[in-house]
Order: sequence, then C-alpha cells, then structure tokens
Amino acid sequence: MIIGGGTYEADIQPLLGYILSFIISKLVYRAINLPVLVLTSYGWGPVAGKKIIEELKMNGFRLVGNIEVSGQPTREEERIKQEIEKLVP
Repeated sequence: MIIGGGTYEADIQPLLGYILSFIISKLVYRAINLPVLVLTSYGWGPVAGKKIIEELKMNGFRLVGNIEVSGQPTREEERIKQEIEKLVP
C-alpha cells in the first residue's frame, strides 16, 4: 500500500487523517506485515510523515520506506521506484 500526503497546520492533512483512520479500521485484521510506503511533502517539516508512520506502526503495518519530497519529486523518482519494488514480490 502507498500512502501520500502533506503537513497541514502541524498535523496530518485532515482528509488524509480520515482516510488513514478508515484504512486502519478496515484492514486491522490483516495489518500485520502489510507493507506500506509513505510519501510526504516536506512543507514546514516532516510532521505528517512522522505521524502517519506512528499510526501505521501502532496498528501493525510494516513500513518499507518513507520518502519526503521537497517540491516536485524529480530527484526522488528513482528512490520511489526502488521502494515500490519492495512492495511487489
């Protein structure tokens, strides 16, 4: 699974927070070892990424990568491709 979003007023963007809660509630029965890649925009700091990762780990998801992008993801494109390959066996 790939989750992407940004920081909004020193927290997770509200719609993403709702979606994240919904995903956790629906996948809690199979979250153990479910691989997740988190993509966030740097913005005012790595706040959203840290909070997303914390929520996912507390609920048993397995983080395969966390990529923070500042601006357009040109330099990070190769790293994004590598992390996605970890999700697909």
